Amino acid sequence: MIAFISGVVFALIVVALLLWRTIVIVNQASSAIIERFGRYQRTLTPGLSILVPFVDRIRERVDMREQVASFPPQPVITEDNLVVSIDTVVYFQVTDPKAATYEISSYIVGIEQLTVTTCCPGPERGIHKVGDERQQRVITGAASAAAPTATMTPAVAVTPASKFTSV
Repeated sequence: MIAFISGVVFALIVVALLLWRTIVIVNQASSAIIERFGRYQRTLTPGLSILVPFVDRIRERVDMREQVASFPPQPVITEDNLVVSIDTVVYFQVTDPKAATYEISSYIVGIEQLTVTTCCPGPERGIHKVGDERQQRVITGAASAAAPTATMTPAVAVTPASKFTSV
């Protein structure tokens, strides 16, 4: 009798483990990347989904909502040798979770680098002139309206907004 009860308990534990590994709930405004034996299988959308237990696994859950990232200030030298610090806040939204997972190691770092190169271009454009143009936009109050919209990859849409301060 004890062997039968322990066998039933073991069977219930195995069934519970299989159900736990099979049924996946993806929350609203997120996606899940599924891999089968380490290779991309599919992208799950919000709702209830079924996986093959011990074969499929969730590689990453990606938040599809618009997010905000603030990056450290970047110094810019104007034409009249003033140092202007550009504080950047970037609003971004992942549009393709597969590309955001597999095509770049960290899309947040990629967004930061894209923002730095957009706000502070190199000498080929003339950083002194760029700094002066940006300072002029602050004086006229059009800094946030003139912020460029850039796309890092088709996976992430980026909208930078900059605030300029003198150092």
